[in-house]
Amino acid sequence: MEWTIPRSRDLAIAFHFLQGKTLVQFIISAFSKNATIRLKMLVDREHNRVVFAESQKDFVDILLSFFTLPIGTIIRLLRKQPQPLRMGCLNSLYEGLENLEAAYFKNDICKNMLLRPRNPYADECRKLKLNIDDTEPTKYYLCKNYQSDISRGKHLHSGGDSLSIFGNMRCKCRQPMDHEVCLEDNGVEKEDNGDEGVFVAGTSTFIITDDLQIMPMSTAASLALMKNLNVMDMKALEEMNFDVTLEQKLYHPDLVCFQRRYPIQTSRLEDISIVDKKIAFKITVRKSIQKVLFAEAEEDFINFLFSLLTFPLGSVLNFSGPTSLWGSISNLWSSVEDCNYRYTLRKNDGFLYSVYIGTLTTTNTTTNHYSSNRISKFISVLNSKSSTSPMGGGYMTGPSTFMVTDDLVVTPLSPISVFSFLESQNVPVDDLEQRMVSMGIEEALRLLEACFISQSALTKVFVSQKGSKQQK
Repeated sequence: MEWTIPRSRDLAIAFHFLQGKTLVQFIISAFSKNATIRLKMLVDREHNRVVFAESQKDFVDILLSFFTLPIGTIIRLLRKQPQPLRMGCLNSLYEGLENLEAAYFKNDICKNMLLRPRNPYADECRKLKLNIDDTEPTKYYLCKNYQSDISRGKHLHSGGDSLSIFGNMRCKCRQPMDHEVCLEDNGVEKEDNGDEGVFVAGTSTFIITDDLQIMPMSTAASLALMKNLNVMDMKALEEMNFDVTLEQKLYHPDLVCFQRRYPIQTSRLEDISIVDKKIAFKITVRKSIQKVLFAEAEEDFINFLFSLLTFPLGSVLNFSGPTSLWGSISNLWSSVEDCNYRYTLRKNDGFLYSVYIGTLTTTNTTTNHYSSNRISKFISVLNSKSSTSPMGGGYMTGPSTFMVTDDLVVTPLSPISVFSFLESQNVPVDDLEQRMVSMGIEEALRLLEACFISQSALTKVFVSQKGSKQQK
């Protein structure tokens, strides 16, 4: 049996998390011509269920590439679906970002960085047979002064040599960085991996369960799965082959839906260091129902909220742990983390174990190798959030104060807008209460999780928080 999918940027991947009840539902879109992926499935006809599927590296590479997608990319792709799906507060957070004027950002580039965040494994994902990420490849730019000095054979001082991943950004010498250049990876030529997979070893073959557990192929594993599913009659089993290609529209739930049956309960709060200082802000609560109506926050809290859109999905799972809230994607993550599975990963990639962010504060600069004729030297990527320092800072300019609704819509704070909002909510003045709250590591992680599962993220995290200070 052959099913085909369109070569269209409009169809991508649909992640559907309905509080852990529905799992991963995806429509794959790709750009490479004549690519084909084969899946062999063992189906239990008596109970109308997939026992497991067999696949080589190509399909597993696609599944693993989900973890590299930034949350903002997932939201953007979800919105392109014929029936757009919503993920908690993340859609409203993204929409608020879209509607916010550019004047509130440090420069014109910052807003685009958040709306179309970079995939940390973009180069690897472009090697996939079916690539679900439509983000444009990263380009690098130098200013004309740097380009002119290189053309004259001059070596520049190592202390101030920078490039940009965005065209027309201002260099530290105040010139536009609009000369595109090519980079080498630290001066080392990338090895040719031949038939190797993108994220897994080239000869690896896998068993994929209906709830997205992945394990190396073995008879013992397949027999154990049939025993766990209480499959007694071998005559009820049927083998089905599926070829996924790229010419006509595909949407077949029997292929693309996996159902979660085995919830996982783990937590990694103690392993994560997200914020190095507490962020304080004011919330306005409707007393009668104990619900946050809105928050008044400065740019540090807004930087945190918008930065969530840049996190790869693997980062979020690394922070929160693969809980049952994530459905089958948790099983996929746990499969990769399992020690018995690690040998199938390409050793040089360190994949997934580096797809996370250990802190939400400023990180070290990235050093790249640029060569032109005989000139070869190391230069740093200029942080687009600051045109004067590679270290940069947040996305938002300050001082600024913003209004953040319970579902994380961010707008500039205005008394008139606040009164209009309260009127739309039909809230009596004597039912309002203001409180000062603060966000540290624990609250940040709870807010991160609440963004995915609730449309009342602020209420979920801060109204029930012990120790919230009530303003008198």
